[in-house]
Order: sequence, then structure tokens, then C-alpha cells
Amino acid sequence: MASIRERGPASSPLLFAAAVAASFGSASACSFDWEGYDPRLASNGAPGATGPGAGGDGGAGGVGIGGMNVGGMGAGGMGGDGGGAGGAPSTGFRLQYKNANPKADDIQMQPHFKIVNETLENVPLSDLEIRYWFTRDGMGNFIYDCDFAQFNCIHTSGAFVPASGAKADMYAAISFAVEAGVLIAGTDSGEIQARLHTQNFTTMNQAGDYSFDPTKTSFTDWANVTLYSKGVLVWGNEP
Repeated sequence: MASIRERGPASSPLLFAAAVAASFGSASACSFDWEGYDPRLASNGAPGATGPGAGGDGGAGGVGIGGMNVGGMGAGGMGGDGGGAGGAPSTGFRLQYKNANPKADDIQMQPHFKIVNETLENVPLSDLEIRYWFTRDGMGNFIYDCDFAQFNCIHTSGAFVPASGAKADMYAAISFAVEAGVLIAGTDSGEIQARLHTQNFTTMNQAGDYSFDPTKTSFTDWANVTLYSKGVLVWGNEP
């Protein structure tokens, strides 16, 4: 068996291994002893196994090499800087809620909203949608009214969509026309005053509604109201 020793750091062990394999006809006919290179000390990835034919699992950019008795070099020796799976990144949006009618029993719900844009981009309001989740208590024919919006109520609209989940079998979807303009990075939408009621102004009970919180009488971040950008959830928790 031939033994090859190379002094100094192994700057390209893959190319060297390929050349030797071509010369000897089989990688099993030789062994490698790299001085100056220890895969156990490599950064950017988990160290490779040291047994023959074992390629370690390393960084996202690395490649495990097995079957050539190269010290079992895994991705640790040549790995990239890839990170493992983690939590979802912050979207940079927040949705604040204020309850303008905290009475449990009343003829209308009055959730007010404020969209906060903490991204680095100017976002068209027409990309965004607010959802307020509630129970309809067997009633139908709900109506959305807007009492105030900084960019004019005529550029808002509301729809009522059946849903399923804890304390919610419907949600009010509030969306915006192109004419509502752009939400500048680092600013908020200003107050959006919504009012929800049945066609006949029937008394409703809000106590069991998912998005209802009678204690929030000033604008507060509230995860039980949700915000979407182009249909993708960017704030809050659905029921």
C-alpha cells in the first residue's frame, strides 16, 4: 500500500483526492494523512466522523465525503455558514386594536384598528387585510360601516366570511382600495374606525368573541386580530 504525506494546510483535499484516485485506479489502494488539517477543528459546521467511509453532517453549504478514508471529513471541513431551522422571522407589521364599545351586549361592535409598518419598505394599503373574528350567534346579514379613516372611509370595504375555530364562526375582512395610498415605512395607518352590526341592528353578545377584549380601550398590540399581506398572515393568531 502506498502512503502519501502532505505537509502544510490542505487547501484543496477534494482535487488532490481525485488526482490520486486517477493515478492508482482505486481510492482504496492508498491512505491520506494530512498534516496541518484536522476536520475536528473545522468551523462552520458539525465535525465529520473520523472512521473510514463516514461522511459527517455539517453546515448547509458543506458536502460529506465517505468511502475514501479521508478522515471521514464531513461538511464541517468545507461547510458553509447555513443555519438550522428556527422560528419565523419578524414580519415588521403590527396591528393595534382599541375597543370603542366594551359593552358585552349591544347592537353593534366597534373595533378600531391601527396598522404599524416597521418594515423598511413602503407598502400599498391595498396589499393588506384586517380580520376581526367573532361569533354571529345565529344571526345573518352583517354590515360593515367605517366611521373614520385617515385616508377616507370610501377607500375601505368590509366582507363577512364564515370561519371555524375557538370563539369564532365568522370574521369581518376589512380591505383597502388602491386609492387608499401607501403606508410609508416607519409610520402607521392612523385610526381606522370600524362598526359591525346586523341589518336590523339586533342585539349581539360579544363576551365570547375571539377578537373582543373589553379591557383594551386604548390602542394596544392585540394578537387576536389578524393582519395579512397579499393573503399571507403577517400579524396575530387565528383562532
